[in-house]
Amino acid sequence: MFGKITVVTILLGLFANHGKSALMSPSCPRGDYQKESPSGQEHLAACKQYTCNSCCFENITTQLAIMPIQQVGKLNYEQCGKLTDACSTQHTYLQCLYQCSPNLYPWMIESTRKLIAIPLCASFCDQWFFTCSADMTCAPGDGNWKTGLNKGFDASGNPVDACQPGVICRNYTETYGSGEVLCNNIWGTLFKYSTDTNNCIDPSNPTHNSEVVKSINSSYTTSICETEVYTDTGMIIGIVFGVLGGIFLIAAGIAFYMRQKKNKKPAGKSAPAKPTSEEMSTLRVQPSADTPPNTREGSDIAED
Repeated sequence: MFGKITVVTILLGLFANHGKSALMSPSCPRGDYQKESPSGQEHLAACKQYTCNSCCFENITTQLAIMPIQQVGKLNYEQCGKLTDACSTQHTYLQCLYQCSPNLYPWMIESTRKLIAIPLCASFCDQWFFTCSADMTCAPGDGNWKTGLNKGFDASGNPVDACQPGVICRNYTETYGSGEVLCNNIWGTLFKYSTDTNNCIDPSNPTHNSEVVKSINSSYTTSICETEVYTDTGMIIGIVFGVLGGIFLIAAGIAFYMRQKKNKKPAGKSAPAKPTSEEMSTLRVQPSADTPPNTREGSDIAED
């Protein structure tokens, strides 16, 4: 009897550990622009903090690199006119988090890979609301974009995102009234407002998010690029070679100027001409005043 109980206990323990491992294993949300599991070295046009370990493919980040944000997939961010740059930045943070972050799997339903109730930091939600307070949005009374936006394609195949019948454009202040209502409603049940600073997710701070996931699952070490790693390497190389090239050109110009100055002759003066052979033949050496006269040349002088 004891042996059977021990075996059953061991099997239940293995099953429980396996279930936990499967639930906590790094994976990506199910989407048109996302991988099944995170990997590195994608050439991302935006969201470069996730280059070392991303859930997204490059194609979606080309849309997220536009400022202000205009369209992501079927979602038209210009539903009620262009967003301000400040509001656009907040939305880009959120899209990068959702599309690219490898650190959202603790809030994922394993069977469907659907995310739910991601705890967004209150500080981020409040900043999001503040920066977008005067921007316009097309949303029903509760501000849920999932029900207030009419996503699809027009006859030409272009994505559309018009307000549904009875829904009008209003600013964020009228629609939400606070950062808490904004985070709790704009994407349905995807996010929730959290004041727990040690366990909330901040879309603008991937390093913090990595630490939060480590506290949940210490066996998984996340990988987030530091600023110096994901800064555009090509741009840095171009700047370095540009500076070196400029220094070389300046040095060459100075050397050329000094050489020209050294070889330049004073104006109005020229080197004396070399005498001709005829002139050389007529030259005679004149005796100096101290040289005694030759007696033979003086013999014709009459003596007294």
